[in-house]
Amino acid sequence: MTCDTLDLLFAYALINAVTRTIASQHNWPPPAGRARSPQVLFASDLKSLHVSNLMEMCVSKALRTVGARRISRRGLFTMAGAALAPAALTACDDKTVERAFPLHDVRLMVPAEEGGGWDMTARSMQEAILGAKVIDKDVQVYNIAGDAGINALQELVSNYHSDPHELMVMGVVMMGGVVVNESSVNLTQVTPIATLTSEDEILVVSASSPYSTLDDVITQIKSDSSSVVWGGGSLGGIDQILVGDILKHADLDPTLADEMYEANSGGAGSIDDLISGNVSVAVSGISEYAELLQSGELRGLAVSGAEPLEIAGVTVPTLKQEGYDIELTNWRGVVAPPGIADHDYKSLNKIIDDLHKSPEWKKVLEDKGWSDFYRTGDDLKKFFATEADRVAESLRDLELA
Repeated sequence: MTCDTLDLLFAYALINAVTRTIASQHNWPPPAGRARSPQVLFASDLKSLHVSNLMEMCVSKALRTVGARRISRRGLFTMAGAALAPAALTACDDKTVERAFPLHDVRLMVPAEEGGGWDMTARSMQEAILGAKVIDKDVQVYNIAGDAGINALQELVSNYHSDPHELMVMGVVMMGGVVVNESSVNLTQVTPIATLTSEDEILVVSASSPYSTLDDVITQIKSDSSSVVWGGGSLGGIDQILVGDILKHADLDPTLADEMYEANSGGAGSIDDLISGNVSVAVSGISEYAELLQSGELRGLAVSGAEPLEIAGVTVPTLKQEGYDIELTNWRGVVAPPGIADHDYKSLNKIIDDLHKSPEWKKVLEDKGWSDFYRTGDDLKKFFATEADRVAESLRDLELA
């Protein structure tokens, strides 16, 4: 009996076959107004059945597909009777069985609101994976915003342990969010899969802004710091770090980046704030502002990369060209929950590697103006460690850590 068969058996035979038994044991359905699916009456402990880690994942995921959150760890055999023999449970051990992957749809969690860089990354991955037919299942994208991605990180770590069908887009911003929010979860608890892209940051103002250059902004800050508000992504993210670095290089107090900064869950919010006049200058990845730069609704002051930006017939200089010795890029990647089995880890790496090699993904990079920033395996783990240290040091300089 294969894992595929077990997954279907649990989802369609076991659950449906024992629904009446469960219902009678739990006095279901309840009175009107208190209706609950009988599946949610399952408890959450398979350990007492001594099943394999893979079988535990199969059962939980099967139930989730039909609307349940957990499966009973206690009394499963009593309720199911002969629906499955104990031997069938042990036949599916994650050390001995290689499964077809994915078994069902893959879900991509976006740790921010729609419209920002993480959201664009996830939806671009979805489009390219399906377009290149990397897998024969669907890819679903959904958003969990808040606290620089920490809400989503908590969800991934706490609720999807060992589930290879749940992935999360993330990046350097989340590393800062972990520090600033003093999060109880961090990125050492996830399974790194790959970094995919990097892009330069850009400082923009509205077309009607009185500021034509970055020096204009700095001059105004030196005159009256309360008159300038910076807008960008989450607290502790690369946008706020860049603002602090600019202030520091302008011989201003870098900790002003805390009191002068208006944080948003993603770049889309900073656009709204900028156009409405709530912020003076906005900072984010170029791709998040590209459309409004093309239309002339926004004007670029400087980019954080090594090369100036040519857009809509206008050259946006680098920070170095403007006299600020700063070069900084924003990278994004994808991680899986903790506890991923070795063969599932290999399968996920193959999926992302096939995505990275596909013409569809190369077109995404070209269309979005993103740089290829592909790292996997041990190289990625080392990169995560060094980046976490670098970000923490930057935030200490800003007195945000």
